[in-house]
Amino acid sequence: MEDFALQDFLVALGLALVLEGAVWLAAPQSMRRFMLRLAGSSPTVLRFCGLTAAMLGLAVVWAARRWV
Repeated sequence: MEDFALQDFLVALGLALVLEGAVWLAAPQSMRRFMLRLAGSSPTVLRFCGLTAAMLGLAVVWAARRWV
């Protein structure tokens, strides 16, 4: 069971890197502008965005485990 969990983690990490890289590959100028805007955001906004992303990711993992 431990190996399976590690394998799932590594697959998820790899997919996250593929998606992140694809966005940078497709639109580097837009990503640069987005990152500059993000750098100027308040810590509260960044925390809220992080919490939202984490909750969304958790919901996706839960749904995938439950229905797929």
